Amino acid sequence: MTDNNSGLADQEPSFLRAGTMEAALAAAPRRPYAHSQPPRGVAAPTIDDVTRKTLYVSDCIAPVVDSRALGWSDVFAARTSELPHNTQYGVTSTFWVSMSLDDSFVQRRLDGKDEEGEVARHSIYIVSPGTNKSIQLGRQTDLLHVFVNPALIDEVASEIAQKTMRNVLLNPLFNKTDAELGYLLRAIKRSLAETDNASPLKMDYLSRALCADLLEKYALEPVERGDFRPMLEGLSRRQIALMQDYLESNLAQDVRISDLASLCGVSVTAFSSRFKASKGMTPYQYLIQVRLEKGKQLLAEGKLPISEIAIACGFTDQAHFTKVFGQRTGFRPSEYRKMC
Repeated sequence: MTDNNSGLADQEPSFLRAGTMEAALAAAPRRPYAHSQPPRGVAAPTIDDVTRKTLYVSDCIAPVVDSRALGWSDVFAARTSELPHNTQYGVTSTFWVSMSLDDSFVQRRLDGKDEEGEVARHSIYIVSPGTNKSIQLGRQTDLLHVFVNPALIDEVASEIAQKTMRNVLLNPLFNKTDAELGYLLRAIKRSLAETDNASPLKMDYLSRALCADLLEKYALEPVERGDFRPMLEGLSRRQIALMQDYLESNLAQDVRISDLASLCGVSVTAFSSRFKASKGMTPYQYLIQVRLEKGKQLLAEGKLPISEIAIACGFTDQAHFTKVFGQRTGFRPSEYRKMC
């Protein structure tokens, strides 16, 4: 089963561009998953623990790939291959967004309400926490499932409204087509497959953009925007210099947006739009650029083997470095070294 995406459907949605509320929210800090308060001395369950037990409840639901080893916070995602089944999932404790990757026939029951129909590829479903869900799947189908920590939804809603919002819920979508939401879900699906490129910085951005889009369109009670004013001015030269020095000194580490915002002395909410106004790209895209420039420098010096250069620049291994380097420059690292 294939899922090829091309053309306008994969262009960046307008709401991710600099100066919009959603772009700014993509940089706000994350909070740990807080499904429940565990007994003293017992570790709190992670969103991975909770949602894997929710999703993989039938032998007919086989994981193709999921995010448990990728270090993501507040979001768990899985691509599954599912045989026809009739499954009672029980009550969900997170937001559950699914997208069909094939045409199929689905019957769904949420808290006793039944819906059914022929489902087109890329149709989307949403379920809020506390909902009792069962599904009857008529044909073998691949699906993408994304589970979102309710605390993250509340946090993003609070940023939009500029006041504290709690227990925010979403409308229960069934068989809905949404180009911009589909774009974000496909970006998450691609990130699942890019295990050698699973940057927490990238997923921080995607997860918050996903929440902002869900709240904008599907909040059960509309989230009214507060007095937000986009900060279209860029970062100062001093801030950019500080950030570049920090990135170059920490290329082999996982970098968070909150680290960069703190370094520049601006709020995490304002950082994303100001950064994109300065650089014309997301922080993650810029991080890749800095890593490649460092790689070019080390290749030109000719002292280190390519495998060590890859690790020093923050790539998973030599194969990952070679892949990204080739995509951006058109040359393999070994070819570039010979040209220097």
